[in-house]
Amino acid sequence: MYTLPQAIIDETVKAFSVSATSASGYSNLGPPSGKYLAPADGIDCIETIRGEGKCGLQSLIVQGPLFKQFDLSLVKRVDIVGRISAEFRLDALNVFDNVNFTPVSGMTSSTNNTNTEFNRQSGSAPARYEVNALTGVNTARVLQLVSRIRW
Repeated sequence: MYTLPQAIIDETVKAFSVSATSASGYSNLGPPSGKYLAPADGIDCIETIRGEGKCGLQSLIVQGPLFKQFDLSLVKRVDIVGRISAEFRLDALNVFDNVNFTPVSGMTSSTNNTNTEFNRQSGSAPARYEVNALTGVNTARVLQLVSRIRW
């Protein structure tokens, strides 16, 4: 059996003794100094994933397709008489029918098997990591025909 030195134990107790009402954020024992075992979330360390023990962002990787939507218009003007003309227009919104998914936020994990968000056998609720919603004004290809007479 291995026991830590008493100085490290005392400073670890100070690190875990916090107070929301004191100016320093620690209890009347004061802030820790020297060597100590720090709590997972502290003043100088905010965990990015609960229970992992890593402080701050180690790296940031953003993957996935960008939001893309292309619109196309074709116009044909036909002169009738003098200044009178007809205009025929075809507008294609989201012409390539690109699918844009809603970004995922708040990814969590759970060890509770009865939680419906993580129980995929029931199929009642999607897990937070699954992308199941579309974003954008028009999620499908839209075509419109326009005719106009100008004089």
